[in-house]
Amino acid sequence: MKWIERCTLCDNADLTLLWDLPQLPLSETYGKYDPTFRHYDQQLVMCPHCEHVQLKCQLDPAVLYNQDDYHYKTANSGATPKRFACFHDFVCEFLPALPDVVIDIGGNDESLVSTFDCSKRYVVDPSIQKSEVKNDVTFVKAFAEHINLAELNADLVVFSHVLEHMVDPKGFISQLFESCTETTYFALEVPCFDRQIGALRFDAFFHQHLHYFHVDSLQHLIHQCGGEIVAMQPSSVPTCGGALMVVFKQSESHTQSNPAPTPQQTDRVQRFEETKRAFLQRNHAIANWITEQDIVFGYGASLLLPVIFYHIGDASKEIHVILDDDAEKAGLTYKNIPNVQVSLPADQTIPETAAMLVTSYENIPLLQSVIQRRFQANVFEGFSL
Repeated sequence: MKWIERCTLCDNADLTLLWDLPQLPLSETYGKYDPTFRHYDQQLVMCPHCEHVQLKCQLDPAVLYNQDDYHYKTANSGATPKRFACFHDFVCEFLPALPDVVIDIGGNDESLVSTFDCSKRYVVDPSIQKSEVKNDVTFVKAFAEHINLAELNADLVVFSHVLEHMVDPKGFISQLFESCTETTYFALEVPCFDRQIGALRFDAFFHQHLHYFHVDSLQHLIHQCGGEIVAMQPSSVPTCGGALMVVFKQSESHTQSNPAPTPQQTDRVQRFEETKRAFLQRNHAIANWITEQDIVFGYGASLLLPVIFYHIGDASKEIHVILDDDAEKAGLTYKNIPNVQVSLPADQTIPETAAMLVTSYENIPLLQSVIQRRFQANVFEGFSL
């Protein structure tokens, strides 16, 4: 565990506290309930110079990505094909030519790299089971910084929802530039801080995401490393409330620049406070609504459920069953949530007086409509606050 004292992007030491999160639980913790499973104090901070937002406490990767606890897999997300199709189309629109060799860094399967019609595809990720060739994709079990990417002659290096997990994103981008050729293009996708708070996705501030980028901080990062942005635009698939997609390359001048940040921190902090207040008010309304019901089922076995329940508070203890239509999740429990089990709806006797609360915030409108169409259950109506 490390408590940072300086901005990771610009080394400024005067960090502004945005949110104190004492004993924030880990997310992505399917498994048998363990009363000794640790929670960790956390703080969200902003740099007043470059306006980068990051977590102040960086937990050991062995804690964050323990194979027994960490359960995120790319292909397991129902939105993955649509998200990667959007990312692929955006990237190809701004390349000078279709790529022949594509490297995906941090992709734990071939979901992203296989969207590209090219002769050679690589996935570099230390979390995959082993190095092998499978489905015409070469998997390399390694950290990207330990691979000589230049030897692979990549036309394009992609990394989707990886940079926010990096301890040192600046060092990572610089290392990419050093190990690839001048003609290599790069493409990234990250959750967008501004879109995230605008969508009230405060549950998506969690331990695994060390960094929360926005247009200004991404521009600052890439320019500072000696790169130039070819294109940047929001993704149409609202992961974590909304993501940004960027195509960039090494600057032809090979010089690092440090542009003066746009002086809007006061506005960004104010927006954060206003939207956080709305999020807290909504959680208070959810808690009151739960206590008024005879029985409440959750709907959607989110990996972020421990964080969602953390923000709802003690009223969440009244929810003991999380309904989910994914048969592979049936019977699952959470290591850090007591007395909760995931179940297929067909395996439950749901009384007429039952109420249902959407517990996967990535899919609120869809799940609300499913609940009302299939169960005619009482639902919490305040998600539009």
